[in-house]
Amino acid sequence: FFFLMIRRPPRSTHCISSAASDVYKRQDESSRAISASLMLNTSLTLLNLEYSKIEVEGGKAIGEALKSNKALTHLDLRGNKIRCEGAAAISNSLKVNKTLLHLNLTSCCIKPKGAKAISDALKLNTTLAQLELRSNAISVIGAKAIAEALKLNKTLVRLNLYGNRVGNEGVKAIGEGLAINEGLMELDMGYNGASIEGVVILGEAFRSNRRLEKLFLMCNRVFSAGKKKALAKVEELYAKSSKLKVYS
Repeated sequence: FFFLMIRRPPRSTHCISSAASDVYKRQDESSRAISASLMLNTSLTLLNLEYSKIEVEGGKAIGEALKSNKALTHLDLRGNKIRCEGAAAISNSLKVNKTLLHLNLTSCCIKPKGAKAISDALKLNTTLAQLELRSNAISVIGAKAIAEALKLNKTLVRLNLYGNRVGNEGVKAIGEGLAINEGLMELDMGYNGASIEGVVILGEAFRSNRRLEKLFLMCNRVFSAGKKKALAKVEELYAKSSKLKVYS
């Protein structure tokens, strides 16, 4: 297989050269060129564009390319400010794309609207297995949207929602989605402001869910005070699932 990785040019500790500055200005133009190439690509399978200064228009262009691309399996866009508009374009492509397996949208500023667009795609997509939505400020609104998608999606295996400020209400919604979901094996809900109440609610999902094997709960409020007591409660809640490992 072929692998392409594009990184931003190194920064000087004192200033950015005029050449580097020109590169930054041309990032969306470059991503459109990459998009055009992807439409014709039949061999590239892994594309890493992390921290490449791609913004909304670049995200839209890449989304358009994914509609016709039949080779790419891994796409990493972490650290690019594609925002909800770019996320929506990529989501539209996921509704028809049949080859992409791994999508990383960590720190892409997609917020609740972007999460809603992604969730709509997950209801229809039948191939995506890994989705990284870490640090996107999707809040409780976005979490509820993703939870609804989990009730219908059967192919997603790994989901990362770390650092999205979803709180107990968002954790509860994800738990309700998990109670019905039959495919997810790994879930990261770390740093989401969940208290012991949220952890308890999430634990209820495992009365019916026996598929999940790894659950990450690091950096939530439940562990900031009375850690031993909280850990004991978590172990009690999830003890019924012999396969599940909880990382707290």
